Amino acid sequence: MKKKTAFIFPGQGAQYIGMGKEFYEQIPACKAVYDLASEVTGLDVASLCFEENDKINITECQGSDGARGSVLSCNNRPVNNPYQKNDTSLDYVHMNGQAVYKFAVKTVPEAISQAIEKAGIKTDDVKYFILHQANYRIIEAVAKRLGQPMEKFPTNLQECGNISAASVPILLDKVNNHGMIGKGDKIVLAGFGAGLTWGAVVLSW
Repeated sequence: MKKKTAFIFPGQGAQYIGMGKEFYEQIPACKAVYDLASEVTGLDVASLCFEENDKINITECQGSDGARGSVLSCNNRPVNNPYQKNDTSLDYVHMNGQAVYKFAVKTVPEAISQAIEKAGIKTDDVKYFILHQANYRIIEAVAKRLGQPMEKFPTNLQECGNISAASVPILLDKVNNHGMIGKGDKIVLAGFGAGLTWGAVVLSW
């Protein structure tokens, strides 16, 4: 009888600091995954997941609106098993571009403003706004609504295009690697997408 093992890590679904610690302590293969993540990132990933850390200063705002979910959607796609015939036709992403644009330019600035207010800082205190790279017009509109110059909104659309959820961390990595941010800088990360869903985070670098 084949046994399957699944490791559960903090960050998926409902979570809390310390969740999954028993797996880390009791299962060598699980600990090895954390150790590898620490080696790759240069961070103590286990400590970040399992210990309270008052040095990490993050505030966030997130939300969803399922009533408008149909404006950006993709019907469930079947698993394509090459050893099993499947006559189900594949579906693709459907988007009402105008509706998504209106949603983004209104909701993203509001989410950012709420996160900034929760952080107890001013919008002008933020060094960079790292936004989901959907398109340049949306980024310009968000900057205008926040009353901030485009110089604070780095982009990589010209290099990567819209690469979905990966756009925020990839752009943040680019900004960091170019030496554009330093210790203590206030950075905003914000994204939006299917659901409709949105989120914004204020962090101190």
